[in-house]
Amino acid sequence: MRYIIMGLGRMGVAQTRIARYYGTKVVAGIDCDAEAREFFETEFEVKAYAAPGDVPQSLWNAADVVWITVPDRAIAACAQEVAPYASHAMVVHTSGATPYTVLGQCGAMRGSIHPLVNCPKKECSDSSCAEVYRYVLYAIDGEPDAVKRIGWMLSRVRGIPVEVDADKRSLYHAAAVFSSNYPIVLADITQKLLISCGFDDDLARRASCSLLSHAAYAVAKSTPIDALTGPAKRNDLPTIQGHIEALKNFNDGEYVEVYEALLRMAQAMCHR
Repeated sequence: MRYIIMGLGRMGVAQTRIARYYGTKVVAGIDCDAEAREFFETEFEVKAYAAPGDVPQSLWNAADVVWITVPDRAIAACAQEVAPYASHAMVVHTSGATPYTVLGQCGAMRGSIHPLVNCPKKECSDSSCAEVYRYVLYAIDGEPDAVKRIGWMLSRVRGIPVEVDADKRSLYHAAAVFSSNYPIVLADITQKLLISCGFDDDLARRASCSLLSHAAYAVAKSTPIDALTGPAKRNDLPTIQGHIEALKNFNDGEYVEVYEALLRMAQAMCHR
């Protein structure tokens, strides 16, 4: 199987690393950014082009799958650019929130593949990248033949496919953001508060990471309600009020609203 990768940011590079690790050939990369092309060519010794029209037709003819790994807002336009050259190939995008139908009539079959994992940095090794994606859940969608092929592709890289219908993509992606992106925001808040209490940067980072990892472990071993601890679970109102008063005096109270919103959610969990 041979790939062309359009979009040479983190996701495009990650898919190229996984392909190389498992013995799948990437025949070309495409990106309008010169630095991205230079990194790709240096790292993978594969020619990268500025636009689909610059790629020799012989490479398009050789490609079985075209990956569009660009920001959501650019997928439709990229698919239109690719369409004249990739009529025989399967075309997939890697957005979590966008249905596969945004690809229009690009390619012989169309689908979407979204890994439920944070994308590693471009500089990581092939083996490290493959390890990050091993046994990861992938939300997939597409035309029936595309879904079958995607399932086969993921089996080769030890991925686990889960079909998510087009009308549920935004809700699915919002769910992923809650567990993937927003805990990092909470870690940032935790570190700022700890630093204000006298922790140095390194200790604050270690403390927030320890709390997050232990919370994730607890959720992995039980239900969220059983994993929940703290003053909301105990209905410890004096402690909660003390938190709110302290937060009001930190950075003009910018975190009070966040704390109170999460408190309400935690209390609602406890009364289900």
